[in-house]
Amino acid sequence: MAGTNDLGWARIPQGAPQRLEQLVKELRLASPLSKILVATIPSAPYPGVTTYNTEVKRLIQARMASDSKLWLVDMNAAIKPEHFSGDHTHLTQAGYDAMAAKWWSQLQPLLSGSMQPPNNLPAERIEAEGLAISSNLGAAISDGSASGGRSLMIWSNGTASGTINLSTERKLLVRARATQCQGAPSLRINIDGQNMLQAAVSHANWQDYLTPSTLRSGTHTVSVSLANDLRQSSCDRNLWIDVIEAVAPKHAVRIDAESLSLNGNLGVQCTTFRPGSIPLVIGPTLRQCRVPDKAAFQLKAQPLKIPA
Repeated sequence: MAGTNDLGWARIPQGAPQRLEQLVKELRLASPLSKILVATIPSAPYPGVTTYNTEVKRLIQARMASDSKLWLVDMNAAIKPEHFSGDHTHLTQAGYDAMAAKWWSQLQPLLSGSMQPPNNLPAERIEAEGLAISSNLGAAISDGSASGGRSLMIWSNGTASGTINLSTERKLLVRARATQCQGAPSLRINIDGQNMLQAAVSHANWQDYLTPSTLRSGTHTVSVSLANDLRQSSCDRNLWIDVIEAVAPKHAVRIDAESLSLNGNLGVQCTTFRPGSIPLVIGPTLRQCRVPDKAAFQLKAQPLKIPA
């Protein structure tokens, strides 16, 4: 419902619906797994509200065709003229009750895990605890940190597999964490029998791993494997998988600036910031690096890893 107050004061900046759409794009890029709900604005008696809502609905519905975790909430349809108070902006108690009922009708199935993607698209998500694996290699366990309260633990060299349905071209994002034992567990992701990604899982907290190749629409067999199990008296190398998620392809590569390799003895000056202070990358800390004048540097592209 972004923009309610501006429209209430009859301020309708040019391109406002497009900027709202851009905000949705940035949210999706920052958090591929998040569910995003965009609401229309109740039709208070101000000029431009109907035009604004019509354009927002058009833009968001167009994006819903390729984003299975985006929903449009038509709040305008739920709020009637009699629901407005005397200032024609704020609602009466009956109006707020109607608004709450509308939000709950959208949120309740989502919270229960039963909300279907828009336009009856197939659910492009696999909870890892539902993958098939031999009982002597791994099992689904209770896990309060996982998305559904359960995760798949793989404690020996082995493979867990399942299928995923893609409505359009997608990449796959796998959320994993691990325990270390003289090195990190190796996560291997195969799709339709072909290896798509092999990565060292070096974090005890959930991290996201994105396959570099884009998959075509249709049904695909997905398997995740622990490829280098090790157990000793002092440590045990294990792998946990939370979820496998289909996400829109992003033609981008993340490069941490502090890892740039400079030619010569020029050096790089880096400063650590708290998240949100500079728009560089998303993660526990951000680093801004200044390269001296006329310094040449080399970039090595690596698969995009989106921190949890």
